[in-house]
Amino acid sequence: MRALGWAILAPLPLMTACGAVAPFYPVAPVVASPLGPSCILIPRSVDDDALLGRVLLDVPENGRSLEEVSRPNDCGDKLGEKKEAPLVRTFEDTQALAAGGKARGALRMFGLEEDAEAATHFYYKLDLERQLTRVATPEYLACCKDKGTCGYGFVSALAYGEGQYASAVENSAEGSVDLPVTEDARGFLKAKILHKRNIYGYVAAFVTIADGVQEKSVSVLGDQAAARVELTEHDLTEPVKARFDAQKIQVVANNRSPAEFAYVFRDGQGEISENEFVRRYEALTGSTELWGAKKNRNPVWLYYGIVASAVGASLIGMGAYFALATPQSTETFAMAPAASAVPSCNYSSLTFVSGTGYELQCSQVINPGLGTGLGIAGGAILGSGLVSFVTFGILGYDGSKADHVLRKSDAERYAATYNGALLHQTTHETMTRQRQPSQSGWLSSPVRLLPVVSPGFTGLVGQF
Repeated sequence: MRALGWAILAPLPLMTACGAVAPFYPVAPVVASPLGPSCILIPRSVDDDALLGRVLLDVPENGRSLEEVSRPNDCGDKLGEKKEAPLVRTFEDTQALAAGGKARGALRMFGLEEDAEAATHFYYKLDLERQLTRVATPEYLACCKDKGTCGYGFVSALAYGEGQYASAVENSAEGSVDLPVTEDARGFLKAKILHKRNIYGYVAAFVTIADGVQEKSVSVLGDQAAARVELTEHDLTEPVKARFDAQKIQVVANNRSPAEFAYVFRDGQGEISENEFVRRYEALTGSTELWGAKKNRNPVWLYYGIVASAVGASLIGMGAYFALATPQSTETFAMAPAASAVPSCNYSSLTFVSGTGYELQCSQVINPGLGTGLGIAGGAILGSGLVSFVTFGILGYDGSKADHVLRKSDAERYAATYNGALLHQTTHETMTRQRQPSQSGWLSSPVRLLPVVSPGFTGLVGQF
């Protein structure tokens, strides 16, 4: 017998799952942990292990459950004894659903039939506790060969735990959630949950395929037709492929040193900066994992311009104060002073204040020479700050196309993720337009308005 897929048969858990700037090391996002091949979800809460050891006549399809496509095993007494082992593991993934009602039968088994037309994805999360297995023995293989009644295969393991199933529609609007998706290059999907159900007991089954039987694709929903088949670049029509190629990102090597940064990003129009790639990546995927790679590539010119402008403006202000300001001071005399005793400053006439004496208000420029010097120095520094701003404007925030903080290996990985997300978006938009109702029909027929005058009616009549 051939066993495909999942860790519930493994004796050890988790063996198989059913420039000048400092380099930036992106942290890989948390990805989904999907069930492996030949793993089928059990749609309803089941506490008994009656499915274990049953023979499958064929893989489930057309919304048929495991119970419907299986029967008692004529050679079941030759299987190994039931063995129970702990399996503490979480499986979580999201599967795209086929359009056109093909997923209706599968969703009906999960109690989500009402969402068959609207749902674009099916989500599951299973928290497992233990596994129950029966293995094929030489005696079982001999019995199958002798009787020829072992069909497509048999249910060789059941997983026990609790989980949640949900129908979802792809939607990036406010209120959407991030669901993990193995098949999506982004690793996640922004979607709105339509309905969800909780499940407890035996939640998944593993099928061991009989010898000599051709393996068939099996969805976790059972019916493979319920799963959406993603298009590839080769499936795109010429106009759509041309649009995709214009936006696709390539990592092209160049002769720059060191080798780990010797590349440039390029789209269909030409080379783009690393910052521009990060902005596009964030806008398309909604991920912020590359935020650290989007930075000012010419910080010295910008920061010097800010500091020099602030210092220059301050010095000019201080110089103006020393050269032009005339703070007032008050001189007091017990008797009216002689002309020779009056300070050399701009002053008003003497004023007699009872109990104080004669007061003289004096105002004078503080230090014109120092003010002029500070003004000249401040102007020079401010001018250098403006030159720095101009230089920064020429060099730009993004720097040159060959300026990188992402290593080439990371750049290639994230470019592939970007292109996968772009392909997903392109095919999704294409299929959405194809599913839109046709505008042809009676509305497309020309309408003519004809004046009618008769004994019983006067007005306009539409002719289609």
